[in-house]
Amino acid sequence: MPHFKVVVAGPRASGKTEMVSKLAEFGGKKSIRMECEGSTVGMDYTYCDVNDSRFHFFGTPGSDHFSVVRKSLSKGMNALILVVENSNPASFSKAREIYEELVEDKKVPTIVVVNKKNSEESSSTDEIKDILKVPDTQVVTINAKSGEGIDTLLLETVKTVRDNHI
Repeated sequence: MPHFKVVVAGPRASGKTEMVSKLAEFGGKKSIRMECEGSTVGMDYTYCDVNDSRFHFFGTPGSDHFSVVRKSLSKGMNALILVVENSNPASFSKAREIYEELVEDKKVPTIVVVNKKNSEESSSTDEIKDILKVPDTQVVTINAKSGEGIDTLLLETVKTVRDNHI
């Protein structure tokens, strides 16, 4: 069975931990969380088996002082999921910094996930895509709290990884 590493990154409080938990539920698995006072301090982890392949999801902490953890977890990644929260445009530039930190000059297939925590004051997916300037990316909208869109995200992740690695 082929194994693929997918790193989930984004600014603090963008919904990464909730998203990894919902992926675990969707895949019928449990997730591992390393957190303190509600913030990820190590990583979140789950995996999903799809079409005879295993996709390992590693959620990274978003706080600046955990950049060494993000970089360590990103080694050998097959894809990156970059999570932004739709009603916090101030965090988009932070998401771009994290993207550059993890990808550097490598070509890494990336999916931008727009977590709709709040329907008020939201930016459109086209605006977010323009701000982030992530080349050749898909944008998937989810609600990490309710799980809406998680199935679409998982299918898009499988397609993106397979298109780039098989």
